[in-house]
Amino acid sequence: MKKLLKTGSLLLAIMLVLSACSSGGSGSSTAPSPTAPSPATPSSTASTPAPGGGTLKIGLLYELTGTGASMGERHLEGAKLAVKEINASGSLNGMQIELIAEDDMTTNPGAINALEKILESKPDAIIAPGFSTMLQAMAPRVKELGLPTVMGGSLIALTGGDNPDWMRIRASDNISAKVMVDYVLNDLKYTKIAILHDSEAFGQGGANNVVAAMKELNLEPIYIDKYTTGSKDLPPSCLAQRMRVPRRLSCSAPTPRMRRLSFARLRSWMSPMT
Repeated sequence: MKKLLKTGSLLLAIMLVLSACSSGGSGSSTAPSPTAPSPATPSSTASTPAPGGGTLKIGLLYELTGTGASMGERHLEGAKLAVKEINASGSLNGMQIELIAEDDMTTNPGAINALEKILESKPDAIIAPGFSTMLQAMAPRVKELGLPTVMGGSLIALTGGDNPDWMRIRASDNISAKVMVDYVLNDLKYTKIAILHDSEAFGQGGANNVVAAMKELNLEPIYIDKYTTGSKDLPPSCLAQRMRVPRRLSCSAPTPRMRRLSFARLRSWMSPMT
């Protein structure tokens, strides 16, 4: 139990750094892009264990390739930074952290394959991806392992079930949706709301929860539209709605690149967005 609590605390510390690194994804940066390891070779970051201290192995699934690559590089660099600082501080009574990272390719099969590669190194805990569909694919295997697993997926069904090893470090979709609607209505005093979302499970689920949150208040969005991940522009049906000009837009997109696209394209004809 003590090792589980120590591991859980460590993972949360690492994830705080990951969140800080990824939060700037939608903005510009003058810093050089970090060099990520080859997806075929596990990335291992470790310091020499202190005498009698031992090593705590943390597996990290991150997106080096695929639609989430812009976030994955930051996740890896953030994890490396956390490991370096924690190891240097000696805060684990001489125990050193070894980070074992694998590219999940931002796909369900890629996540499962990356997890199996990490398991070859016999990790003590796992930091899973932040994409709910990938986490759903991993869930049966995670349940079999019995390893503490931190994840950032916001799909409601991921926690609260029969898998005690999931540890969510992000608000679920139903909470986020209610907060967004409350902010738009009560803080900004806007009532005309449109919803633009990604066509994948993350975006569709987010849109459904915003609609449900509005319905509880006897409200409906003035329109709902979606776009395909990787698109270079918004769908014509969405652009055609610009004459209706909603007072607020709820945007659900899984990657910083798609959020930047949505905001840039709509900024010319729409009032401020969330």
